[in-house]
Amino acid sequence: MGVSGEEQTYASRVTLPVVYWQGLWVYVSGETFPGVRTPSIIGVKGR
Repeated sequence: MGVSGEEQTYASRVTLPVVYWQGLWVYVSGETFPGVRTPSIIGVKGR
């Protein structure tokens, strides 16, 4: 898990829901390769 304000890289994803929740853009699950889903959730705060 990253520290607040720390930049990290993640595998790009397609076919995923994105929602705005409590000041964060939250990327939920998604496919890293065709038919391969990831269970991770990533929150991104804009500047």
